[in-house]
Amino acid sequence: MEMKSKKIGLIYAFWTLLWLGIGYMEFVDWQEDIQMRVRIAFDTAMKEEKKLQIKKMAWNFDVERSPNDISGEEKREWLEQFFLTSKDPNRHLLDSLFHTMLVQEDIGVEWSAVSCTFGGKVRAAVPIEQLKKDLLVEERHYRKDYKEENQIVLCVYIQFMALWKNGIFYGWVAVWLIGIMGILYWMRKWNVQKRCVEQEGPILHEEIVPYEPVPIRWVRLREDLLFDEEHGILKSGERTLQLQNLDLDYFRAFLWKEHYLLLKTEILTEIYGLKNVVAVSRSDSSRISQEIKNLRVRLNAFNIDIVTVRGKGYILQITDHDLSNADQ
Repeated sequence: MEMKSKKIGLIYAFWTLLWLGIGYMEFVDWQEDIQMRVRIAFDTAMKEEKKLQIKKMAWNFDVERSPNDISGEEKREWLEQFFLTSKDPNRHLLDSLFHTMLVQEDIGVEWSAVSCTFGGKVRAAVPIEQLKKDLLVEERHYRKDYKEENQIVLCVYIQFMALWKNGIFYGWVAVWLIGIMGILYWMRKWNVQKRCVEQEGPILHEEIVPYEPVPIRWVRLREDLLFDEEHGILKSGERTLQLQNLDLDYFRAFLWKEHYLLLKTEILTEIYGLKNVVAVSRSDSSRISQEIKNLRVRLNAFNIDIVTVRGKGYILQITDHDLSNADQ
């Protein structure tokens, strides 16, 4: 039953991860499509702003008399932006036209804004604090020379619509749920077919093997204390304690060492499996100290103590050491 549940869980997890992967790629494509449509909408808004604000402009450019190699077309664009910025420093009209284009084209964004930077000052139709780098989707530079303070920079900011406000999201959730129900239906159908095949086949009797418990082999640590290394059991009179996991690994390691002295470097190599240990780091020392503390508390009921040897390791103290076998 447990194995069956694990298999079903793995199938569900695989389907979910597969669909999440496909959904993530679709989400990235959706964001890229939105950004492209936003740029097109901004281009349209800029053209509309020029129509409304610039009725006529005389332009004469002599490339031979130009003090730099910036093209005449780029300088003409800078002059247009300079004129528009002089009339409307915060670019309210451009911001309004851009927002109108987003609504007309049904581009799903929560929020949009346009900022203009000129002469080292940033201006926008919204508070500057609302403009964040993670919302920036377009940045356009206009220049007449190579001086940074003369550049005009227009920045376009948007915030994508939340996923749960997008119909595509619910479509993906619906397809995922249909897939889950399909897997459940397929598993049930497969189990029914399997039961039918098992019922039609011959009845087989499993060979019953009698259970033989593993014998306990006691080792006497002192007159009133026995230890079974295989099962990690300590026994003193009617009192017993079973050590497990790291507690058992540490206790065994102590018993294997002469005078029960266990160095920290030996703990790292023999218990934690590290190689070529020369020095013990602070984190490793802290980890060892915590485990020793836990083991010391457990062994206290059997009058066993673990003494710290500063800078080296630890000594397991058992009174009346007598390691003769006393199998019972």
